Amino acid sequence: MTNGNDDLETVKTILVAVARRAEATDERLDQLIESQGRTQKQLDQLSVNVDALGVKVDSLREDVDIAFQTIGLMAENGDRDRAELREEAAQDRAEFRERTEQNRAEFQAEVLRIWEYLRGQRNGNGDGPQR
Repeated sequence: MTNGNDDLETVKTILVAVARRAEATDERLDQLIESQGRTQKQLDQLSVNVDALGVKVDSLREDVDIAFQTIGLMAENGDRDRAELREEAAQDRAEFRERTEQNRAEFQAEVLRIWEYLRGQRNGNGDGPQR
């Protein structure tokens, strides 16, 4: 009957090992679900950021349209008005360049912030960007 007891102990040992493995798997699954939740939040924030950048791009398009309209007006006006319009166009271009550089700097800073945040996530600390 010792064989029967040995078999029963073997089955118990296997069942305990399977139960431990199932618990470990459940814990890992919970971790993955939490990680997926954080990733989804990051994606949602990224979507918000992309929408905000889209608004800035629309503003830049409006600025470009204004610049083209200004150029068109210059072509239609006489020599007397051209010098004045050239000066206004130069100011518009300078403002446009300034806004473009500002938007570009903001965009680059946002991309860098997102990159650092995601890099921190990839490194497994889950706390955001590395400092």
